[in-house]
Amino acid sequence: MDYTFCISNSSVIFMSADQANTAVSLATLIALSKRAREANDATELRFILVNETQQLVPYRHAAFYSAARGIECISSLTNFDQQAPFVQWLDNWFNSLPRQQKASCFSVDLRQLKHDTQWQEWLPPFLTVFTIESREQASGSTLLIARDRPLTADDITLLEEWIDCWRFVYRDKNALSGNDKLSFWRKYLLNRKHKLIAVGLAVAVCCLPVRLSVLAPAEIIPLSPSIIRAPMDGIIDKLLVQPNQHVKAGDELVAFDQVQLLSRLESARQALETSRAEYGQQAQNALFDRESKARLAVLKSQIEEKEINVQFLDALRQRSVITAGQNGLVLIDDVSEWIGRPVVTGEKIFKLADENKVQVEAWIAPADLIAFSSGAPVTVFLSADPTQSVDATLTYLSHEAELQPDGIFAYRMRATLDSRQQEPVRIGQKGTARIDGERSLLIYWILRRPWAALRGWLGL
Repeated sequence: MDYTFCISNSSVIFMSADQANTAVSLATLIALSKRAREANDATELRFILVNETQQLVPYRHAAFYSAARGIECISSLTNFDQQAPFVQWLDNWFNSLPRQQKASCFSVDLRQLKHDTQWQEWLPPFLTVFTIESREQASGSTLLIARDRPLTADDITLLEEWIDCWRFVYRDKNALSGNDKLSFWRKYLLNRKHKLIAVGLAVAVCCLPVRLSVLAPAEIIPLSPSIIRAPMDGIIDKLLVQPNQHVKAGDELVAFDQVQLLSRLESARQALETSRAEYGQQAQNALFDRESKARLAVLKSQIEEKEINVQFLDALRQRSVITAGQNGLVLIDDVSEWIGRPVVTGEKIFKLADENKVQVEAWIAPADLIAFSSGAPVTVFLSADPTQSVDATLTYLSHEAELQPDGIFAYRMRATLDSRQQEPVRIGQKGTARIDGERSLLIYWILRRPWAALRGWLGL
């Protein structure tokens, strides 16, 4: 029998070769366990398992397989292609294995695979599979060791002890990466009772009543403003007001150019005086001349016509200066654009509005036109002050889509502000309006837009 010896604490210990091998194996096992505990994550642990296990038992190849992710690690390789022929063959071979629920280790002789000889390109004939079963974390994981000779019973016992130590460390490292949560939820949902509970909760949540609502760009506009329009054809001489100026009823707003108008009025007056003089002369001649008497009726009608023309031109002269019909705020962008500009009768010049009487105007896209009841609540979030909201009530919704200023068709909506609104809202402020519709199920609220888009795309 072969003996060996070692020196410990200045003493010599004699032991057999088998005892020496056992001591070396135990020391290697302790070193590997320490190495596993010092690993940073689960990826490093898998690398240690397939590569450094060779310190306990020599082998040619090792691979780590999991039912969830397939081949995860191969010995002597840091990175590998999942589509490589060797990796594909290994993955298919693992999937074809019967699920071993009780045996933690079993051996396979690849020489028995008469129909498949492809393994001879990569692997030795003797394979040993260690199933790493753990109810908490690593269920479904498998370690494959390929050797030229089968493992002995002592080798298998040593490897099982090492794998058992590795498994507990792997559970903790896997928990840090979040895989434990995935495994927990996977098992949780696989339970039939929990499935029924989850389905019931999902159905209950989908049946929750919610209020449908849509969002639309909104603007604060005046309520019943006075539109200042051109009373006649002419040229604007000057505007007597400035933008955002407060005016009172009777104040002059716009003055038209009166040069041409006064010229026409003076000519009409002179023509009227001429007709009156001719009428007086013919009235004197009518006493002696019948023809002059017959012309008196014609001259009288001409005088009446010219008097009407003078009165009309005089009325235009008076209307050439537009005055305010009510108190309000002048809403105009640029005064200089109107000076010297020709206008036609009825053309809009600017608005005169009461700043304390405002309303909300919004444009609803055709895809967002849901059923709105009369007096539906409207909430406006102004861009200038996102921390505050303005409450309003729906009063008008157009039946047909109109062309917006930006060239897109939409439905015009108007709403009056709540009378309890304390802070004043400035005319012209913009924001987003939320219009609340009728109540519906949560599942309909979620699927309404995708469902409409899908039906429009498929035509069903």
